[in-house]
Amino acid sequence: MVVTNKQWVQIITLVALFATITLGGVAVYFRTHHNPPRTNNVTVANTNTSSTTNVGTENTNSTNIASNTNSQPNGTAENADIFVVAQSVKGIQAYIYSPVEQKVVDTFDISFKETLAEFGPQTSWGSNSPVQYNPKTKAIVFVTEGASLYDGSCLNPDGTCEDRLYQYKTDNKSINLITRLDNLTDHWVIDPNANAVVYAEVDGTKQHFNKVDLSSGKITQLSNQSLAANTGVADLSISSDGTKVFQTSKTSINGWFEETVSLNALNLSTNRITSTQTYQGPAIEYETNVSGDGSRISFISDPPGENATVMYFDHSQNKANEVYRGKVSNVGTVISSDGTKITYYANGIYFFDVNTKATTHVPSTDSGNYALGWSPTSRYLLFDSKTPGLKIYDSQLNTVSELNFGSQSSFDILSVQWLTE
Repeated sequence: MVVTNKQWVQIITLVALFATITLGGVAVYFRTHHNPPRTNNVTVANTNTSSTTNVGTENTNSTNIASNTNSQPNGTAENADIFVVAQSVKGIQAYIYSPVEQKVVDTFDISFKETLAEFGPQTSWGSNSPVQYNPKTKAIVFVTEGASLYDGSCLNPDGTCEDRLYQYKTDNKSINLITRLDNLTDHWVIDPNANAVVYAEVDGTKQHFNKVDLSSGKITQLSNQSLAANTGVADLSISSDGTKVFQTSKTSINGWFEETVSLNALNLSTNRITSTQTYQGPAIEYETNVSGDGSRISFISDPPGENATVMYFDHSQNKANEVYRGKVSNVGTVISSDGTKITYYANGIYFFDVNTKATTHVPSTDSGNYALGWSPTSRYLLFDSKTPGLKIYDSQLNTVSELNFGSQSSFDILSVQWLTE
């Protein structure tokens, strides 16, 4: 029997909660490939000039752009903005930050009564962010959760249990309900070229890929995939050229002692799926990462009681390569869009350059830092820190700068995303 990711998350959450209660309040997470939840605090613009829109209503009030007038010189050369989402009392607050101008150039307060999907890539393996941005339409898309992961109770205000997909249009500050589905919160990604959401559902030994048109709400079946027994699937990512959707999957052959990791690629033109086994070995962590062109996958083999091995699979060589062997302070990796830089954690953030074979420690980082993503040019690395704030590392200059969000207010980060046109 194959248990779906959502069912596993329910089981994992209950186990973790039980451990917290029975071990004197200390949260103990068993080896279930589940990252301990953490609070990411960021210094953000605390302004009263942003618009507030409620689900089901349209706000016609004008909106002033939240910005910092004390912009500092020497901004990054990266011509790509950063989308940052934070939790708010009534819903979410979203920011568009310009690294070049070193300031927030847009902010949006979005209010809704439903429950935002609880799990994302920063708290749970194999899950996409519950809030994503479409750079082509400049719309914010988010998923709300209809059923509790703890006891299965219905969460929607009307007593129903379905997940809901919403779209917030930043031009007129309106929210539209796109569709209702039973299981949408785990694996979904925006396809900007088609103005659609591609999502995957696991049903027993089958995985179904579907598409939701964000203009009409029409759902189209794309493809089906057979899954081997004891297979778990990870989050979806769109390729750099927008032609494919990538996903890794992991199959346990002999428990943790022997596992395989594969790359699934859904061609959005033909709707055909290809699956390539990339590695077989012990205790492969779910926190795999795929480069934007799909040429390389980074992952970690972490057998219990042994040193971890950070690795990447290179399709051009058709082999797995070792990056680092030793103790890691976090099991995740982050690979750059072009597949040339791979981050890992060993009491700080390090990155391995595939071309030069050099390893570099990101300055001023320790076990409290987490890499969040490389910029589209693969030059800049966005990461968070123990102290409130987001920072950018310049791999060419080997320097770190802090994102300037103006007046300070501490929020929980839900999502970050580098934006490209």
